[in-house]
Amino acid sequence: PFVYKSAVNVISGSLAEEKKLELKSALYRQLDDSMKSATTTAFFNFNKAFRVIYNRMDRPPVFDSTELSKSKKYLTSLMKSEGFYNDSINYVFKIDTFKKTAQLRTDITFNVFPGKLTKLDSISYNLDSNSYKTKYNELQQLAVADIKNSSLQKGQAFSRAAVAGELDRLVNIYRNNGYFKITRDEVIAVWD
Repeated sequence: PFVYKSAVNVISGSLAEEKKLELKSALYRQLDDSMKSATTTAFFNFNKAFRVIYNRMDRPPVFDSTELSKSKKYLTSLMKSEGFYNDSINYVFKIDTFKKTAQLRTDITFNVFPGKLTKLDSISYNLDSNSYKTKYNELQQLAVADIKNSSLQKGQAFSRAAVAGELDRLVNIYRNNGYFKITRDEVIAVWD
């Protein structure tokens, strides 16, 4: 059997339609290549006046059910990066024989139930450190002074990417203010 068609459904009553479509597109791109059907547009000329345009599959991936769990893991990672920590993902596949040929076509559908979005409730900075104890007040002031440019805002979806971006922003601020030896390894984020 080969992968003939693959799809991702985002099933949620609480998400706006635009967010569902955006999430569906991102999830489809996350699928392992072995789970995607590969079609190309082809042309067939009957004569000078008549041309047919159709989709053609060149070397479609062989269906291997063990690859389903790999794609599910990729989808789960994407959902967590978007702030959905209580999602549920399942998949179904169907193998059919196409007409009277020997083709075994596999249709795969991943159903994603996003669950509740995890949002930031409060953000605070505590830059107390043994290494920089004498400069604690100045580091704290630098962090708070530029808080409007923070990638973390109350009510925003929690994501590790946003937290990492904030840590990078803080390190850049400190370096631009004379703390050249501060590295990303010395600034951590803690959440609960």
